[in-house]
Amino acid sequence: MKTITIRLPDLEAAMLTEVQKRNKAFKDLQLLLIQQIRQEYQKTSGGLGR
Repeated sequence: MKTITIRLPDLEAAMLTEVQKRNKAFKDLQLLLIQQIRQEYQKTSGGLGR
């Protein structure tokens, strides 16, 4: 398991808080990132692996 640290300036952190209130997909950033990684991986590799 790898750990990724995200550092956001205050403005973007406040923006993220507002987005999370309106969009459920942004409430779990780990899940959102995993989904995005898998989608991009499938585009480039033909969907091999999981």
